[in-house]
Amino acid sequence: MARLVTISGPTGIGKDAVIEALLAHHPDWVVASSVTTRPKRRAENTRKRYYFVTDEDFDELVKNNALLEWEHVHTWRYGTLKRSVEEPLAAGKNVLLNIYYKGALKIKAQFHQFNPLTIFLTFDPATTLREAIAKRFANDPKRRKLSDKEVDVRSETAKEESAHKGKFDVVIKNSDGQFDATVELAEKAIAEHV
Repeated sequence: MARLVTISGPTGIGKDAVIEALLAHHPDWVVASSVTTRPKRRAENTRKRYYFVTDEDFDELVKNNALLEWEHVHTWRYGTLKRSVEEPLAAGKNVLLNIYYKGALKIKAQFHQFNPLTIFLTFDPATTLREAIAKRFANDPKRRKLSDKEVDVRSETAKEESAHKGKFDVVIKNSDGQFDATVELAEKAIAEHV
């Protein structure tokens, strides 16, 4: 049975990298498309995962019930296009979704027909959230370095997100230098829950 798998966690935790690795191992899986009002990041390869729209276009999507869910995250809005989940699931394909924690919990509570599995990636407890976020953004060539204020805002958001990790089906620690183990744990969780 095809399954919707949500992957959530604090900013900079490696959600996209985990999804890329899962797709490399399972090319028949697909990634749900998101729509956002945020600007495109430098050198961002969207592969049709993100559609960048105006606030007015986003309002139209909401009005037309074209989004499975949507949320305000930081200063932007993000949503999941319904068709990017429904069509592949109907074709028997597993669907991966990088999603803010509130959206994942909405899907878990409201869309039982998708048989969702919710995964939350978390930082190594030995590292403070602020340190981890600053480090991830400083070392990622696709992203600009964050100001101290931006790191503080994202750290506060990460604390809020992490406070809800117990509501997820699976919690996986993504420690520095242990990426392959993180991907293996995600694959194992998906295999066990399909």
